[in-house]
Amino acid sequence: MTLNIYSHVFELPITKVETLLPSALLEEMKEFMERNTLAVSRQAGKKKIHCCTRCLKAHALKTAKEMNFLYLEKLIDRIIEAEAGHNGYYMDEDDLIKI
Repeated sequence: MTLNIYSHVFELPITKVETLLPSALLEEMKEFMERNTLAVSRQAGKKKIHCCTRCLKAHALKTAKEMNFLYLEKLIDRIIEAEAGHNGYYMDEDDLIKI
């Protein structure tokens, strides 16, 4: 189930605990989704951005660590129900990044 966390524009595959994430991390996740859009759909007149959930999770974990939000690792792991990355890496635009 997805939950709309950016008004009617962006949706992330997470549950209601996203309110526990710092706004700086949520903003970076939003920007990641914009940079790495795989598809755009409309549901009930609302725009929905789709990106690779595994890459999003890997990026969120790496960004949280860089922002010194180490305590968020378990929370991110629970709210994004996917494996992090692909074989130790994830894509951000054209860059292959090691987790």
